[in-house]
Amino acid sequence: MGHEMSGIVVEVGHDVTGIKPGQRVCVNPATGCEHQGRPECELCIAGRRNICTHSAFYGLQHAAGGFASEICVDAIAVVPLPDNVSLKLGALAEPLAVAAHMIRISGFKKGQSALVLGAGPIGCALTLLLKEAGARCILVSEVTKSRSAQASACGADEVVNPIVSSSAVVDATTRLMAPGADVAFDACGIQTTFDEAFACTKPGGTVFNVAIHEKPLQIDLNRLVLSEKRLLAGNAYTTEDFANVVRLLERRGSDIESFITAVVPLENAVRGGFDELVNNKAHHSKILIEVNR
Repeated sequence: MGHEMSGIVVEVGHDVTGIKPGQRVCVNPATGCEHQGRPECELCIAGRRNICTHSAFYGLQHAAGGFASEICVDAIAVVPLPDNVSLKLGALAEPLAVAAHMIRISGFKKGQSALVLGAGPIGCALTLLLKEAGARCILVSEVTKSRSAQASACGADEVVNPIVSSSAVVDATTRLMAPGADVAFDACGIQTTFDEAFACTKPGGTVFNVAIHEKPLQIDLNRLVLSEKRLLAGNAYTTEDFANVVRLLERRGSDIESFITAVVPLENAVRGGFDELVNNKAHHSKILIEVNR
């Protein structure tokens, strides 16, 4: 387990260059053909290992993960950290890379407006990066007070509570960015937010699914056809996205550190990490598990 990780290199292979023991790094956990000893497919050659048909992730499908004192990964997965980026911040590179990837492939352009549905870790990362990318206006929909405050700190122009009324999000969108958002990012993955994304996107705009869904959702394709909206989705990240977020961490690490709401030792990961998120999810963004050798 553990696909969001950083650490210190203790040993390298005899043919590895550019990485040395003692170096602080984070890991891009997405693997493709090259990691598995296969000839690279056209997707891997194009730098899109995240959607390779043989794709697997350290900490998920791979046996090795970050919940261990040591992990062996291919050199291609290692991303060096700048001197001013701590290991704690380095562990945030993975979720930030998710958001960076979604924004990049959504077609979002500087000066456009955006709606973000959900202010969990990915939703807040989307907000931060959209602001960094020059969004004209960012509206965030979120229920909990603590996550709403985090979204505001990340640059949201307004945060609306969707349970205030059935039309709260649509009304706020109309007021702030009529005739609708250029891009709506659904970071929740439930039918309600999916429907709101369609309702709040302007004709010709983009509905972008970020979330992983627990069950299939329904969609009326006429909502796409009649207003020529686009429905897009993304998976994980690429090497390019990791490089971009490491540079962001180097410049804005102090702002991003607020994403970390707790750090617990590995031996307390169940009670202080998993149970805490289950029982007090609204009070947390990212809980880090600290592993000592």
